[in-house]
Amino acid sequence: MPLPIVHLELNGPGAAAAARSAARRFLGSGDAGTRAFTPVARDTALPVINELATHAVRHTSGGCVLELHKTPDDGLDVDVSDTSSADPRPRTPRSAG
Repeated sequence: MPLPIVHLELNGPGAAAAARSAARRFLGSGDAGTRAFTPVARDTALPVINELATHAVRHTSGGCVLELHKTPDDGLDVDVSDTSSADPRPRTPRSAG
């Protein structure tokens, strides 16, 4: 039986919100006959997914992709990628966020 997967193209001003919404649905469901993630797993994964998606959308000029995969051992793989060919570079944090 194939394991559940989410593939979401992240583009435009609502991209981070769409990623959060898709992640909430994915983590809260027991799709394809698999067990749903535990509340602790959801509460741990959602902020991580939110940060990864928000940063990818904010710091690239092209589109981004979010993929969530449920692993055979009921774990979670989170992949966020962007279309930029430039390597990431360190930035000085701003005090305003």
